[in-house]
Amino acid sequence: MIDISEVFLGQIERGECSLSIKTLTNIVAFSGSSADFILYGNDDPNSYINKINRMLKYCSNNTLELIYNLIHDIHKFNKSRNRH
Repeated sequence: MIDISEVFLGQIERGECSLSIKTLTNIVAFSGSSADFILYGNDDPNSYINKINRMLKYCSNNTLELIYNLIHDIHKFNKSRNRH
């Protein structure tokens, strides 16, 4: 899905090979993690929001509408549940 072999990915993870900017960009887009986290293990306090935003960039309008409706319904459900 990120256009590299499992062997090459393993070599990257073990520090045996370096990766190109294109490969890093593909990993970031696919995983929803930041490049900072991939490279250094650093994550920011809004990591879930940032991960969601990165994933949403690649969605169609129909998928975005579906995701919005799901989030909206979950929010309404939790709001009504907390009143009781």
